[in-house]
Amino acid sequence: MAKASIYLDTRRQTKDDLYPIKIRVTHGSNRKYYSTGYYVANQIELSKLFDTLKPVRGTKKVIRDKILENVSKAELCISSLSTFNFTKFEEVFLKKSADLTYTKVFSSFDAYREILKLEGKVSTASGYELAAKSLKKFLKATNKNQNLEFGDINKEWLTKYENWMTSNNSAQSTIGIYLRNLRTIFNVSISKGFVPQE
Repeated sequence: MAKASIYLDTRRQTKDDLYPIKIRVTHGSNRKYYSTGYYVANQIELSKLFDTLKPVRGTKKVIRDKILENVSKAELCISSLSTFNFTKFEEVFLKKSADLTYTKVFSSFDAYREILKLEGKVSTASGYELAAKSLKKFLKATNKNQNLEFGDINKEWLTKYENWMTSNNSAQSTIGIYLRNLRTIFNVSISKGFVPQE
């Protein structure tokens, strides 16, 4: 199983005597490194940046959070691929248009659909696209915020969505598929810590 970690690349020093912080992805005996765009002077400074006992603030906190976001993105890419290889991983991880943080419902649908396409599951990906379109129509019809977040969804919300689909003559099988797709997106986000379990 591949894994992602934070790595200080001391092989090349900048003219300002800094070293690049990278994301190291290890798969078996193979390793590849991906830039985060951030630099520190040494391993001690890197350790301070991620010291949980002395949390950083200001600009350093922004940098730390961005790096951790990149690590989470890499881990999500790894776990979403049924068979890992660096080519497939990079197609998703390096694609700037794909939001893989799984913090918003529709960007999560988009990201998961991209991964399904890479796996050759075009028909399944199409199902997720239809589910997302249905959700958007529901939000528009009920004058709800189009920027749907996971925190907006609860039992009452789901009941209203199901009733809306029924009133628009959606088949029970279709309703079941769309709700299962939404549950899958929810579970992926929970498993990665973007949505609390409760």
